[in-house]
Amino acid sequence: FQADAGMPKEGIAPLTQAQFDIVAEWFMRGLPALDTTLVTDPPPSTCLPGISADVSAHVAAQATTSWRSVNRTNQMAMYGCGAATDPKDCLQSEPLASSFTYGEGWDIPGRGRTRVLADNTYVTSFWTRSSPDGRFVAHGVSNVQGSYVIDLQRDAQLVNINSAYDPAFFPDGSGFVFQGGPRNTCGMSVLTSNPTAITMGEAACRRISAIGLYQHVGQQLGTNGDYFAIDSEFVSDDGGKQPTNQDPDTSFGNNAYSSFTPMIWNGTQYSPRTTVNIDTPFEGDTVLSHSAKLTLARVSGPNDRQMGFVLRKINATLTGSAYTITAPEIARYCFSGGKPDFSFDERFIAYHHYVTPADAVELGFTGPSDPDFAPYLAEGAANTYLMDLRTGVPVRITNMKPGQYALFPHFRSDGWIYIQVRDANANHEYTVATDAALILE
Repeated sequence: FQADAGMPKEGIAPLTQAQFDIVAEWFMRGLPALDTTLVTDPPPSTCLPGISADVSAHVAAQATTSWRSVNRTNQMAMYGCGAATDPKDCLQSEPLASSFTYGEGWDIPGRGRTRVLADNTYVTSFWTRSSPDGRFVAHGVSNVQGSYVIDLQRDAQLVNINSAYDPAFFPDGSGFVFQGGPRNTCGMSVLTSNPTAITMGEAACRRISAIGLYQHVGQQLGTNGDYFAIDSEFVSDDGGKQPTNQDPDTSFGNNAYSSFTPMIWNGTQYSPRTTVNIDTPFEGDTVLSHSAKLTLARVSGPNDRQMGFVLRKINATLTGSAYTITAPEIARYCFSGGKPDFSFDERFIAYHHYVTPADAVELGFTGPSDPDFAPYLAEGAANTYLMDLRTGVPVRITNMKPGQYALFPHFRSDGWIYIQVRDANANHEYTVATDAALILE
């Protein structure tokens, strides 16, 4: 708490006594001329799309060196694959969503097929994330104490975990982060030991207070590469529990920054290095690619509405035991969506987008006043989209009915995408998987 709330932020030199005296006197005098002294810069009012050559170069390099390639070389056992060598042949024993009344029409021809991994009997909270091998699916839960990790390998057994929200898994499968409990990082042995419950007090768990909420994680490629967590300003997204007709706000200020917390695995627990803060004005909900080489953030615009996404290249240099980090912008994408996730080959992102009146024609209606579109306005909905970083063209990969929300899409290592579906029509949720990226790559 002290690290999160204390001033100045970690890594910034504190005020001298003389400087503090000046500030203290200003407060005692009632902050005269505050509005003219500290003028707030306005957020961007336009979005200019652009994709630099660095993006294609990064995707080309990752094609053979990414965590997808590394995990395949290391023969990571992917859930539902058995002896299959082609990822498209995985999960064939899981039922197609189209075989159920609720899932009829979800699939779009040529854009993959959706399979149901788990029929949830509870209400999830905030986002869902999964282990790189696809075995474990984790999310906060609204109506039980703690949260759940679904162990698909053990017939979708629910493992109660003493955490509240924001799960994330390291790309090598070595461990995870889960916030809101007594500790927030754990080695993977805590899960692979087949527990019925996790206290977050296990020997492989540790509290790293520098890792803030809404974090995303990655790991440098190469032997014994450092692990990273990033956190930034964020806007909570728990849509679909009531009619939701717009993407989350982007109330990110001109003083927004991203915090990078490097970590090493010491053989027992994750151990942090010094956190590094990078100024990222008007950006938030920032995610880190699995190789820790890219970030993608939502960008604030007028009236706290999203202007687009900004892609940054992360240059992290270790000198002694501390990092210096620069993060130049290499692309800007001008569309709206929720917090995204990178594929393990770092070619694609997946994200959800709440249906708005502007989406009516793209969904096949004549316009927002089309009577057949009215149920979407009344009940809300959300679809999942896929975008190739090199082209910046979003592709919708679900076709949800009014009252159905395809949320929090994220990749497992081999390219399958897991999605949490909230179905207000049935007051039910489902964890599903789609091979859309494998079909489109």
